[in-house]
Amino acid sequence: MRCAVIFLVLSLVVLMAEPGEGFFHISMFYLINYIINVEYLSIFFTQDRQYDRQIRLADEQEQLDKRGIDYNPGPKFNR
Repeated sequence: MRCAVIFLVLSLVVLMAEPGEGFFHISMFYLINYIINVEYLSIFFTQDRQYDRQIRLADEQEQLDKRGIDYNPGPKFNR
């Protein structure tokens, strides 16, 4: 019963809204803007993670090389 009342009240609120208020338009604008920003920012975070992974793998390889018999330190990355 409670769900039916909530549904009917919300339906009345939506149906009684004036077309000029633009609630749906504003909510869709923010939703699309959020999706675009998340995709845009995820590109930069992915690149940072790949760079960090390359640095970490190079450090791990250097540690493994130090354990070897013929250790020859090569050029290092600029950090």
